[in-house]
Amino acid sequence: MRLKVLGAYGASDAEHNLTGYLLDDWFAVDAGTLTSKLSFAQQARIQGVFITHSHADHIRDLPHLIHNRFKIIRIGVNSAVVEDTTNKNEQTLPLIEELPG
Repeated sequence: MRLKVLGAYGASDAEHNLTGYLLDDWFAVDAGTLTSKLSFAQQARIQGVFITHSHADHIRDLPHLIHNRFKIIRIGVNSAVVEDTTNKNEQTLPLIEELPG
């Protein structure tokens, strides 16, 4: 397994990137920096994303990744993220819904 750290900070500037990790070039953990650090070709290889929690530094680039890919991408979340998005807290991504089954 190959791990690429795209960023690991809660804030970003010219030298620090938001949270994002890429495993074997196709699976991402958190989406704080997926589109800001990856080319379109690299983004196209991503087949799934797991969001650890709904803070902005972990989800910022998720809508852009979905837009750039023009196809369905599998997004995994834990129950806390589902709860946060259901409550529409301003630090969440209100696009995620819990799927049955």
